[in-house]
Amino acid sequence: MHPSARTLVLVNPTAGGGAALRVQPVIENYLRRHGIPADFLHTLSAADMTQRAASAASEGYSCVVAFGGDGAFHYVLSGAFGTSASIACIPVGSGNDIAMGLGIPLDPMDAAHLLAHGTPRPVDVLRARFSGNQTRIFIGAGGMGLDAEANQLATGRFRRVPGPLKYVTAVLAALTTSQPLGVTAEIDDASWRGPLLLAAVANSPTYGNGFRIAPSARMNDGWMDLTFVEDLPWTRIFEALLILLRDGNLRWPQIHRFRARRIRLSADRRSPFHGDGEILGVAPVE
Repeated sequence: MHPSARTLVLVNPTAGGGAALRVQPVIENYLRRHGIPADFLHTLSAADMTQRAASAASEGYSCVVAFGGDGAFHYVLSGAFGTSASIACIPVGSGNDIAMGLGIPLDPMDAAHLLAHGTPRPVDVLRARFSGNQTRIFIGAGGMGLDAEANQLATGRFRRVPGPLKYVTAVLAALTTSQPLGVTAEIDDASWRGPLLLAAVANSPTYGNGFRIAPSARMNDGWMDLTFVEDLPWTRIFEALLILLRDGNLRWPQIHRFRARRIRLSADRRSPFHGDGEILGVAPVE
């Protein structure tokens, strides 16, 4: 980063169960010593973070930094996308899948070093359009079905469960009530129809704090990586979660993978769609 570039660091003060507040003074001192003029600002809510990111460029900032986890990155992206400001991340959240996909070090000091000495590069962003022309963007991975239900539990009832165990617990809890969706998918010029446990749409390789739902995904290749999962017994699902944590190499007949530039998903009942750990809307979604 050019030493004269002004940087706005938007802090989620609750990120990482207090980790953000503990690390912040160390990062501030590091950037100061390396001549990076950075203003640290504690945000009050997701809407506040989005609004401040949106106005950063007009206030003279050339870079906006999400100081938190995937949620912070999502809301900084939502605000700053389309402006002249670059977007960066110092990962201090409970889930840092976006940073992992982008190759940003998970150690905050190493991430600060990259912020100070790295060069911005272009990456892909996914646009999700829902009924009523409601449009949202996300940069990591998402989908609908069991994973969306588990995501709601992971950010709600089980939010204090540490690490990947949070998502495993949420998936197993969601299984007690989840039923396969009747999904219709238009994938570029092809179509797919059938009952699915989940339909994942990924730009990043992982979601849910390290689950490799799309191990071949690259965030700058111009493609979405899709993973469709047919119904499985819960014991098989538990086995699949362990494989997803390890390397994502699921070569089962119930797993279908595609690459696409456009997909439209609809379901036979109300089905929320999530991205970057946030519920973005309800299917149908393109």
